[in-house]
Amino acid sequence: MAVSTEPDLVAVMGGEPEAMLIRALKELGGIKNYVKKGQKVVIKPNIGWDRKPEMAADTNPDLVAALVKLCKGAGAAEVVVFDHTCHDWKKSYKNSGIEAA
Repeated sequence: MAVSTEPDLVAVMGGEPEAMLIRALKELGGIKNYVKKGQKVVIKPNIGWDRKPEMAADTNPDLVAALVKLCKGAGAAEVVVFDHTCHDWKKSYKNSGIEAA
């Protein structure tokens, strides 16, 4: 049995969310290792709180937008983003910036 030389986990610190995501995915072998053409992809960020992005209570909306873009670029037929929120879901999605992302 061949042993994989690709890591199972990477940590990227410092930089803009999209650039860090791209760097992490590169280290993991690329988005196409995870997303295949025609698949439906579900992204489950943390959107638990009715907070603005500046408060860093939820997943960064720029990161979510970048991941959706990468999934579509890899050929995903559909990308769905959702979470079960602790606060009113409509406010949480809107005020976290993830609805717009």
